[in-house]
Amino acid sequence: KAMNSKKHYKLANDLDFNNISFTPLFTAGSPFNGSFDGAGFTIKNINISAETDVNKSNLSIFGTAARATIKNLTLDNVKINNSAKPYTAISYIGLVVGKVTNNSFVMEDITVVNSSIEILHNQGSTISPRNLYVGLLGGSLQGKISNATIKNSSIKVNQNILNGLFDNND
Repeated sequence: KAMNSKKHYKLANDLDFNNISFTPLFTAGSPFNGSFDGAGFTIKNINISAETDVNKSNLSIFGTAARATIKNLTLDNVKINNSAKPYTAISYIGLVVGKVTNNSFVMEDITVVNSSIEILHNQGSTISPRNLYVGLLGGSLQGKISNATIKNSSIKVNQNILNGLFDNND
């Protein structure tokens, strides 16, 4: 069932997605402006990897957020892997939220464990470099972020074209 972008949600128990893939809940055209209270529960076993699900510019569980609050939540074994549809455009990728568009955003008391992001970007491309923003909490964050814990988690990015310096090399 689709979530309303201006509503307030609170988990009442752990959610196990059994390694299914799904499309981010909110888009740039309809960002999340409500609140999500995990109430100390865990969302686990999400594997966002299907071609139709990963072909999004703000890839994450929540997608795009603005004046939203996301708190008191643990993510366990949440994975994003876009090998089915590598990116060539500007992309924002994070486990919780891909892109935040307002300084009123709040993320607090979030734990990420046993999770990963694997991204292919500009593979075999001859086009001008496109920006890529990747983070375990979010690709592009602003607002108030507090009490975040990340354990046994990783990011792996394979990018064919880089614009600028990385580790003092072109």
